[in-house]
Amino acid sequence: MPTPQPAPQQGPLEIDYTDRGYILLPAHLARQYFPNDVLVLMVKGDEVWMLPTRGPVAGGLLLKQRNPDGDRSLLAAPYLPAEAEAGRWPAFWDERAGALRAAFRIRQLEQRRLEPAIAAKAVVEPEQGRWVVYLELGFSSPGSAEIRTERRRIADYPTQERARVAAGWIERTADRDFRQSLGY
Repeated sequence: MPTPQPAPQQGPLEIDYTDRGYILLPAHLARQYFPNDVLVLMVKGDEVWMLPTRGPVAGGLLLKQRNPDGDRSLLAAPYLPAEAEAGRWPAFWDERAGALRAAFRIRQLEQRRLEPAIAAKAVVEPEQGRWVVYLELGFSSPGSAEIRTERRRIADYPTQERARVAAGWIERTADRDFRQSLGY
């Protein structure tokens, strides 16, 4: 099994992260650090670590060849924060960890004033053979009669009974939190 060897540094390393959630590795980086086209992806703080494995039998994520030049791609969005910004990320090979490390950037999210919810209701619905608990929240803006609602998916369960039990716990907890915030 070939072992990854550090490449001679001709300048800073960079990887591309696309707006569709793919990490793109140039052919020379893929050959140098991931000769078996398989890696493990880990997020540590604001970095993504890519560690080579000993081939597909060892498990991991498969690098796919993108073009005749040998550039590789990997769908990374499911493993990265949703706010990870597309673009070129600086990277370096960490000898001690045996990983290609890249610092990802986080999109600046719109600053929104947090309003306390004034009502919550847990709802159970069937979805693709499972039972899903949603929490529906009501918000009111100060000085306005308008009520805004949001729906958040909490979890899914194998049976309707388990989902109803969880929904009851969630709703009771929300009610308790409302009473405490209102001074009851």
